Amino acid sequence: MRTLFLLTLTGLLVLSREGEAQTHESAITKARTELAALPQSPSGTNYSPQALELYDKLTNLYIAYADSYDGQDRTLDSAQYFVNHYLETAQALQIELAEADALTLKGKVAHLRMQYRESYVANYQAYHIYSQYPVERCRYLYECLKRMGRIQYNTLEDYEKAMGYFMVGEKIAKTRQDRSFMLRQIGLCYLKLENYSQARQYLYKSLALAQTSTYEKAMTLNFLGESYIKSGDTTRGEAMIQRAIRLDSSTVTRSAGHLLLAKLNLDRKETEQIIMNAQLALRYASLENNNLSDRAEAWQYLYEAYKQRGDYAKALTYYERYKATADSLPKSKGMQDYYQIMVELKREKLAEKEEEANFQRKYKLWITIIAGLLLLIGAGLVWLNQSVRRKQRKIEAQNREIEQLNETLEIRVQERTAELQKANRELVQKNREISEALLIGQTMERKRVAAELHDNLGGLLAAARMTIQALNPEHLSSQEKVIYDDVLAMMKHAYEEIRFISHNMLPVELEKYGLEAGLKRLVLIMNNSRSQTQFTLRVSGLEERLSQDIEFNVYNICLELCNNILKHAKALLAEIVVEKKEDTLQVTVTDDGVGFEADQLPEGMGLRNIRERAEAIGGTLDIHSAPQKGTHVVLAVTV
Repeated sequence: MRTLFLLTLTGLLVLSREGEAQTHESAITKARTELAALPQSPSGTNYSPQALELYDKLTNLYIAYADSYDGQDRTLDSAQYFVNHYLETAQALQIELAEADALTLKGKVAHLRMQYRESYVANYQAYHIYSQYPVERCRYLYECLKRMGRIQYNTLEDYEKAMGYFMVGEKIAKTRQDRSFMLRQIGLCYLKLENYSQARQYLYKSLALAQTSTYEKAMTLNFLGESYIKSGDTTRGEAMIQRAIRLDSSTVTRSAGHLLLAKLNLDRKETEQIIMNAQLALRYASLENNNLSDRAEAWQYLYEAYKQRGDYAKALTYYERYKATADSLPKSKGMQDYYQIMVELKREKLAEKEEEANFQRKYKLWITIIAGLLLLIGAGLVWLNQSVRRKQRKIEAQNREIEQLNETLEIRVQERTAELQKANRELVQKNREISEALLIGQTMERKRVAAELHDNLGGLLAAARMTIQALNPEHLSSQEKVIYDDVLAMMKHAYEEIRFISHNMLPVELEKYGLEAGLKRLVLIMNNSRSQTQFTLRVSGLEERLSQDIEFNVYNICLELCNNILKHAKALLAEIVVEKKEDTLQVTVTDDGVGFEADQLPEGMGLRNIRERAEAIGGTLDIHSAPQKGTHVVLAVTV
């Protein structure tokens, strides 16, 4: 059944592409006819604005054709031919922005030919021109930034620099789809840098903008799934990848999704699942002529699966296919290639400056000759020759310095990186010592304040209440008796509040026995109060004690949430659930109270304290509520 579905899908793709190909060929024929009809110079060239526009149109048509259909090499040859004429015409007409547009397209053609060095140089030159003009006049600036970022990401693997280009591209993007792409690329950079929370933040933003495109949405879901898997939440990550596969039927999306699932199966040593997902990925990747990287990865997973199974004959077959495909992929020279590119660009700039200087000197010399200083021609030529030689020697010296800098730059980068890592470790240690000292100070201060409240203010209130009770209410009027009873009730309530606060600021159970004992005592106190709310507690996975700062802040967050329930929720039932799984502690506090609108979250002092405590221990806080449906608060902390 799956084979029949794939055959049907392949047939539909072929029919759709044939129709689109005919449309492209018709547009190309029309544009070439218009170009041929333009008047030509005796040398066969045509440097006119009309020709410039047609060169631009034909280059884009051939790029689109090559990017979508078979016969890519021949079509890219045509694109290269017209983009060269486009650049030559723009330079002849001295239109800098048109020259930048042509360079951007030239870089795109080189990228499709997998000539990443040439692509980077062309886009770098285009970006240098674009930077001198307002953004709204730079026609292909977005495409230039996109290409520069992708070369930094895919070829040079400089994710920080790639993210810089993508961030600028996101600011100038004109459509939701373009913004979604740039946000997704920023998320991928954070994913490569192993900053998974930041990666998910940008990927979710991209997903929100990609609602109209199932392909963009599905690819973003794939990457979100990968981020959750890498951060340890494999269940959520796998669900997102499965959702992406169901959402979009494109071969690229499904191939990428099944490869991620195959990798997850490989980590779990699920042999049969590895084989199934790798074969599905291979089938979808085979529908794309230039998707060699996905095919290579699928062969690799099949090799690993059959090796796990013990079928070494099949494992060897798939390994040979993997190696053959992987060896055909273009190899990146990494940062060394990048520095070589920058050195060559500097050399080109020096050569341009030298050429301009020579022109100015020659111009002044000819003016001098015209003025009649014919007798100085010989001396002037000698001087010019010496000057040129000095400049040549200077250029050669500069070139040697650049070569030496290129050789030592990598060593300097490594030394500087080691220094920064050492400084960072020292700073982390200092911060840890400061945090521990702050926690000790807070604990001592809380003990002192709790004792002051209980012994001094509590005793004072008790004495005042006894003094008032000494009055004989029988001698008071009816109105005075009401006031007398109200005063006694308020003083009793104030005494109970002070006693509750002093006992819960730093309970003995929390300090001696840990978070579970402290929460049990808190729930017992809450249930012994005269409130209508009944509290329950469930704890699992806390066999060992947590760090002092985490126990202290989690306890106080639960205390603040319980106080909010008693004061505002009007709830009958409330529950505290504490679960520790691997290196994650999750605390959930729920009630069946009156709730509130999600967009009208109250921002009082209590909630600010809760958020600050969660941030202090590196936790995340999620609050969900609806009118008459209670409130659900989840705190997640890495321990």
